[in-house]
Amino acid sequence: MSNHTLANTFRSSRLIYRAVDEASPIDQGFLFSAIDNDPTGVGNLSFCPVAPGNHAAMVLIAMTKGSLLRVLACLPPDESAGPEAQPTPIGFAALMPRAPDAAHHRHALLGVVLAAPFRGQGYGKEVVNWVLDWGFVRGGLHRIGLGVFGYNGKALKMYRSLGFTEEGRDREAVMFERQWWDVVNFGMLESEWEKLRG
Repeated sequence: MSNHTLANTFRSSRLIYRAVDEASPIDQGFLFSAIDNDPTGVGNLSFCPVAPGNHAAMVLIAMTKGSLLRVLACLPPDESAGPEAQPTPIGFAALMPRAPDAAHHRHALLGVVLAAPFRGQGYGKEVVNWVLDWGFVRGGLHRIGLGVFGYNGKALKMYRSLGFTEEGRDREAVMFERQWWDVVNFGMLESEWEKLRG
């Protein structure tokens, strides 16, 4: 981490991170538009069928309840809009337990989704790097893993570029566009993250 102060714990270079408020109409609206109404978001994030109204956002919220970390990545408020301006959610990230009652293994699974207008601008890398830093510095983790659907070439490239190691595959585990795809499993150990951060 470039800055270990508590004051900057919930910030990265362009984003701020805040807890998800399930009762908030803003958070519900964001998750609905960024996930349920975005076929790319559903298709790259969830095993749910890509269909309108499949409630992938509700499944995601339920699945991540009780996670070590569950945040919305937000653009900071526009200062010219006055003191009432709120951060603008652009993504969701979570560090979920690998299995119930397994916290003592210090291993979590990473999940990230960005709203369509913010993809391809480096925000995904920024969010993942922030989550890695938080997980290893603040969360006390030893290992962070994730799975990527084989058809999501951009995500595969991004996680490799961030230093994740491909650890194996769940062969032909996902049906997409009438074709079977692997789930590619990645992981990063605390010692690997330390080397990357110098």
